[in-house]
Amino acid sequence: MILLSLLAYILFFVLVFFILKGSREQQLIALIFVNIFFYINVTLIVKPELTPFQLLPYLFFAKELLFNFHEFKKNIQEFPIKFGVLIIFAAYFVTTYTNGGGGHDYYEVFRYCFDKYLPMFAVFICAKEVEEQRIVRILFTFFLIYFGFGLVEYLLNHNYIREAIATAFPSTKAKDMFGPAGITNGFGTSSWRTRISITTKHPTVLGALLSTMFLFSLSYFKDAKEKFNIHREKVVLAALLITILLSGSRTSMGCVFLGCVIYFTNSLSFRKKLLAIITYAVLAVSLSSYAISSFSSKEGGSSLDLRQQQLLFTLVEFASKPLFGHGLYYTNHSILANAGESGNMYYSKEETQGLESIIFYTLLDIGLFGAFALIVFYGEIFFTFFSRRKEHPRLAMQGLLETSLLVVFLILSGEIGRNTEMCILFIGMSLGFLHKELEEAKATEADPALLERSEDFENE
Repeated sequence: MILLSLLAYILFFVLVFFILKGSREQQLIALIFVNIFFYINVTLIVKPELTPFQLLPYLFFAKELLFNFHEFKKNIQEFPIKFGVLIIFAAYFVTTYTNGGGGHDYYEVFRYCFDKYLPMFAVFICAKEVEEQRIVRILFTFFLIYFGFGLVEYLLNHNYIREAIATAFPSTKAKDMFGPAGITNGFGTSSWRTRISITTKHPTVLGALLSTMFLFSLSYFKDAKEKFNIHREKVVLAALLITILLSGSRTSMGCVFLGCVIYFTNSLSFRKKLLAIITYAVLAVSLSSYAISSFSSKEGGSSLDLRQQQLLFTLVEFASKPLFGHGLYYTNHSILANAGESGNMYYSKEETQGLESIIFYTLLDIGLFGAFALIVFYGEIFFTFFSRRKEHPRLAMQGLLETSLLVVFLILSGEIGRNTEMCILFIGMSLGFLHKELEEAKATEADPALLERSEDFENE
């Protein structure tokens, strides 16, 4: 285990080196890998909290501001989601102000919004300056390696990868669902479900990450014969699908199925699309009773009865401060943390634990204005990709699939262990790839010779 912990240190310092001295390609890989490998309870400094996945974006933006300021201003102008990000910042600052927050509260709000949303901007900056085909090949290789990690955890019934990382760094919690410092001696099981977690906090987080990886990879399926090895593409998709099944996340399985349906239906003619939609509607109605009975049973996940209790609780609490909410972390610090105290809860912890939908804790924490801000944020992402579906159908579909998955996941299962931050990085990468394609198209119109040189590069 000492050797594995040493490898964890080496990995961390290599990623830091990539951010400070590496190329845009290496910076992009570092920003993605640090969020995947260093799970939420691992920290560098406990107070004030500084985690590996917080440090790397801080270093990235510090370097950009100090040594690349003029280009950084240009990147801000080119970032298509800046209004959505700004209104989310505004929503959290307004709710802090209306709840009488002090200086430390504003500091927490700034760090919360920075850590959650600005890494997407960092990934966008990197992705628009790299070769998409090369990055995708690197990620395909990584996805296969990550599948190997999951297979080892399943076969050995021990999560050595996460144990090595958890023992190498301090932990923000003395104990979590896997034991001391996040160490687990075996994967969880729930009825028919095996539940591995690999490097994430929870199997549901792993499911969100893997389903995002799957839909990211699926968007290249039609182009695989020309740009990639089609057999390798199929192996990558199969490996990710197997790992999703091993995670046992029902929401992830549903999102992957929905994504596949959207992807392959989109390639049909109009008449076939219409026929397919009618068929889907008939199947959905016929299977609805089974789905309801499945989610009404408690098998280590959510049930419809639990969601109804959570909704009732949310409405009661929401009514007291509907416009701007109760403030950042109200749900976690004032409700769930004190669930057993009399007079502080309308329902027991068993009936409300998790508030497992972004709708519930968004209304409680930041109110209707915050909910509006999130709608604007995700709506701006949807519009950016949807508006480019004719110019760049592959990247537009990639972004739409990733964003749809995240929104559905947040509504059904909520935010667990940084699943939003992990998934949003892939959205930022797709935005960067799309921006580069648009810029190259403009340059080609001005100088057609650039197209020939670009094709020669891809053929090398």
